Amino acid sequence: MDSEGATSGSGCPPGPFRLLPLNRRRDKLRHMNLRRSLFALCVAVLAVSLLGQESIPPVFLGHIQIVLPSSVYAAIQQSPFLKNEMCALFERTSNVTRDGAPRSYTGIYVRGRQTYLELYEDGKVESAADKTLMPAGKTMFGMHIDDRRQLPVVLDRVTAETGGPVKINTTSNATTGQPRWDAISADLRFPNNSILVFAFYPDGFTREQGLKATYLPDLLLREITGITRTVNPEEREWLIHNFRAYGYKVDRRDERQVATGPEVSFTLVPEKPHEPKILVLDLALNREKTGERKYQFADGSDLVFEGKIAKWTFRFPAN
Repeated sequence: MDSEGATSGSGCPPGPFRLLPLNRRRDKLRHMNLRRSLFALCVAVLAVSLLGQESIPPVFLGHIQIVLPSSVYAAIQQSPFLKNEMCALFERTSNVTRDGAPRSYTGIYVRGRQTYLELYEDGKVESAADKTLMPAGKTMFGMHIDDRRQLPVVLDRVTAETGGPVKINTTSNATTGQPRWDAISADLRFPNNSILVFAFYPDGFTREQGLKATYLPDLLLREITGITRTVNPEEREWLIHNFRAYGYKVDRRDERQVATGPEVSFTLVPEKPHEPKILVLDLALNREKTGERKYQFADGSDLVFEGKIAKWTFRFPAN
C-alpha cells in the first residue's frame, strides 16, 4: 500500500496507533493542565496550613500513678527483692500547693532511668481535682514534655482534638513557694483512668535529669515501655483523642486499640462486666534476670521475668 492509501480522511494512522483528532487532543491537554493546577493549589494550601501550625513537641511517658489495695501496697513496700535487686524503691511524703490549694500525699516510688511508678494506698490519698479519696484501681498516666514553654502548644492540640475542657495548672513547693511543674488536666471525671501532660521547672528539665539522683543502673529496672489497660468506652475515647493530639499512631487490633508514641505504646482493652480490671506494664531491664522468674505481691499483683524484659500485672476487682 502506498503512502497515500495508508491514511484515512482524518489524517490519523489506522489501528492501535491512531491519534485523537486535534480538537480532542487540545481538550484533553486542557483537562490535564487543570488537574495539575488543582493539585498544586491543594499542596500550596496544605503547606500554608502546616507552616501556620506550630509543631507539637515529643510527648513521652513520664510516670504512672496507681492506687493499690492495702495488701498489695504493703507487700511491695516490704519486698526485699524489689529494694535489693529490682529498682530504687522508697516511700515519700510530698507537700505541695496546686493553684494555691495545699495538698499532702504519701506514696511508694519505683524509679527507672526516665520513667517511674507512683503507688498510693487505697483510701489514703485525696484526688487533687475534687478532694475525694481515690479508690484502688484508679490510674493516671503522667505524660511529659521537656520544654515547659511548649505546653500551650500541646494544650491547643488537646483542646482541638477533645473539645475540652482542659487547662494548665501549676504545682509549687509548699515550703518555698517555688513552682515545680505545670500540667494539662481536664475537668472531666473518669472512674478508673485519666491522663495529664507534665512539664517541669526549669524549662528544658528532662525526665532523665529528674530521676538521675535516684536511678540505680546496677539494678534490674531500666524503663517502662508499654502499658495494657482495661477501659470503659468513655475512657477509651478520651484517651484515644489525647493520644492523637500528641501525634501518636493509633491502630485497631480486634477489640483492642494501640497507641504508639516515642519510646512507649498503650494498649486499651474493653472492660467486661463482673471481670477484674487489669493493668500490665512492660518493663525493659538493664540485664537478663537469673534465678527466680515470678514474684507475687499479695493476691493482686505479680511480676514475671523473661530475658531482658518483664511484665508487672496489677488486678483490681470489678466495680
